[in-house]
Amino acid sequence: MNGLCKGCTGSVIVSDEVLEDMLLDAKQRGLNLVQDQIYEERLRICNSCPSLQYGTTCMHSGSLVRYRAKIAESNCPFPHGAKWSGGDRHAPKFVE
Repeated sequence: MNGLCKGCTGSVIVSDEVLEDMLLDAKQRGLNLVQDQIYEERLRICNSCPSLQYGTTCMHSGSLVRYRAKIAESNCPFPHGAKWSGGDRHAPKFVE
């Protein structure tokens, strides 16, 4: 495993600084971010999912889970039913 995304030439290993820049950009584009408690719960679910690749990437969406989990409007793309869903940054539904 070389840390590269199998669909592109970018690395799937993203530093905290790059993630912060991505989230700042998301906020500037008007996306809502979830509170830390919700974020941590989403990450816990993603980290226990068999569809997590390289410890960073969802195999169903191709997205970095540390980014996707912070976006309030995001949903888990698991094809047999979302393991968590968003839409309301204060009270997302967790489906385990």
